[in-house]
Amino acid sequence: MMDHLTNNRFEWGTGRGAGSHEMASFNILDKNSTKPEWNEVVQEVRACGSSATTCSRRALHRTDTPQHPPKPYGKGHPPIWVACGNPGTFTTAGEMGIGAIASTSSRCSRSRAGSTLQGGVAACTNPIGQFKNDNVMITNA
Repeated sequence: MMDHLTNNRFEWGTGRGAGSHEMASFNILDKNSTKPEWNEVVQEVRACGSSATTCSRRALHRTDTPQHPPKPYGKGHPPIWVACGNPGTFTTAGEMGIGAIASTSSRCSRSRAGSTLQGGVAACTNPIGQFKNDNVMITNA
């Protein structure tokens, strides 16, 4: 919807959420479950943002009813970002071709974050988006 409202000027951010406020809000009892769950869902982004008629039924609400999400306003999916809090997530972001967002309080310095992401980007052979987003954004509290 945001892609349509902004005439393809929207960028999509994602993250697994590992803080106590995310855990409590969504009644998640096992913090370790969020990483494989995020990985499963984020892999569906390419299908949902392409000309395919449906996304995987398993990832969308886990129902047997086919889902028909709206297609992007422009050609392909908007740029994709992931929130990163440790060096391993920067590597994962690069390998998936996803831009990395971190705060100054993350456990990875700005220079290390960029080099860690770039190492992953070099290994990326199949980005989940239409293109590789090899950018790092560092935010301040």
